Amino acid sequence: MAYENYNFVSWTDGTPITGARLSQMSTNIEQVKDVIDDKATGVLRMNEITSLVPNSTGYATFTETEIIYLKDESGTGGSDRRVTIAENRYYKITVNIPAITVLSAGAEDSKYVITVYNGTSLADSGKQKLAYWEVTPHTYSLLNVSTGLPANIANEAVKSNTYTSKIGLGTYSVLKTTGSSLTNQSFFLTVARTAGANTNNAPNWRIEGNASAPIQIYVEDAGGV
Repeated sequence: MAYENYNFVSWTDGTPITGARLSQMSTNIEQVKDVIDDKATGVLRMNEITSLVPNSTGYATFTETEIIYLKDESGTGGSDRRVTIAENRYYKITVNIPAITVLSAGAEDSKYVITVYNGTSLADSGKQKLAYWEVTPHTYSLLNVSTGLPANIANEAVKSNTYTSKIGLGTYSVLKTTGSSLTNQSFFLTVARTAGANTNNAPNWRIEGNASAPIQIYVEDAGGV
């Protein structure tokens, strides 16, 4: 318990310096230090992408795709964003996805799976899945009342490709504990489209990053356990 042995030590002119008083001061300093050390220290590493991933055309696949990393990319012109965290600490991994854009109709019974891993890549045999979230796309059929018609099945229409569906947008995070310390650990985000009944006429999809709404991944120290 914080400050359980803390006692204020007062001083006035002529107060004797005794071993007991100095010992209590040391105890007070140690307990203040423990409380300060237990506080969350905030963001440790962050990375972001401010462009469309992979590009305006998007992905046509149903495979799991790596999106963004916290790892050592200094050898390829990037930065070393590996994470070191002391033992017995809470830490939070957070990803921000502005939107998953589905570029046309089709494959509405598929799912999009957002996953965070500890590791350098999907090819890393030691990778560990930390958390995942599933999103189901919108259908491209709607009741078209744009001309003032009543909302009934006779006015069903297929949504125009001009107005793409945007799903899965938001901030996703998971809280973990270190136990033993973590040293130079890597993390990464993937997104996968998984097939439903079939993969016929599946539209392309992409992740919508831009300067005002970047794709982000970051790790925070969230305090002592």
